[in-house]
Amino acid sequence: MPEEDEIVIYKRGEVTPASIPKRIPPELLQIIALDDLKVAASRVASILTPTTRFVDLARSSLGPARALTVLYKSGAGQLEQFHIRSPNTDFGILIAVDMRSFLAKTYDEIRQISQHSPEISAFAELDENGDPTGHYVASIRDILYEKSIWVRVQNTGSAPVTFSQLFAKYTIKE
Repeated sequence: MPEEDEIVIYKRGEVTPASIPKRIPPELLQIIALDDLKVAASRVASILTPTTRFVDLARSSLGPARALTVLYKSGAGQLEQFHIRSPNTDFGILIAVDMRSFLAKTYDEIRQISQHSPEISAFAELDENGDPTGHYVASIRDILYEKSIWVRVQNTGSAPVTFSQLFAKYTIKE
């Protein structure tokens, strides 16, 4: 049996031969543990290095009542920004996080809640003189996901629409 101030090291699944000392002084164990932690941290960091990606679907057109998947990804990550610029307000955004509905709103609904959330914005675009440009912008930011994310845009109007800007910027842990 080890004494109270000794720590005994056994390699899991193996019998330690008698020729190898089974007892290591605590000060050496601290050095070994720190080295093991550095190696483990390095391995975890290399496995979970975040990679930023960008999906650009500018000038995509949708017919009435049609939808377009902008992003579908499995694994862990973060939707850093989803951005849409449209010539009208006849669109909706559907986002599912980890296979559950996260957001399913029209532009008008998003505009109403954007006043209360820094991660969501929706507004009529203005030019440098403060005059309306005739375009409408919606942006959603900083959505974490562990298993998957699915982002769709839907034309809710009765006429085709072409989005001048439609993109998603996201980070995945690879």
